[in-house]
Amino acid sequence: MENTTQPMPAESTIAANAMAPAANAGLMRHMPQINMVVAGVASGLAASAITATGQNLMRKLSKHPAFMFGIGLVTGYFVHKHRKAILATVNNAGERGKEFVLHQRERIEDLLAESRREAE
Repeated sequence: MENTTQPMPAESTIAANAMAPAANAGLMRHMPQINMVVAGVASGLAASAITATGQNLMRKLSKHPAFMFGIGLVTGYFVHKHRKAILATVNNAGERGKEFVLHQRERIEDLLAESRREAE
């Protein structure tokens, strides 16, 4: 059999490619939103499956005293090993909290002084 298809001229190919985005513009505009929704649903399903599996596993493991003793030993080891960093972080958080309260107090005093000036 002979090949009866004619090759498309270059101009018609360019015109067809130029029209394709215009024809699909409405669909392409929503593609990122659709991908985000699909990704969100997939993440939710994976998270619920992992959570359910983890809950069952932890429910079974938490009934074994040897496992709980081991968890306590490991936790104690890491707390002792990183105790200086933990204390530094706690002290830093306390200092930041004090600075935040002082800054908010200054802002409130400034707002009160401004409202008093406006009232006069």
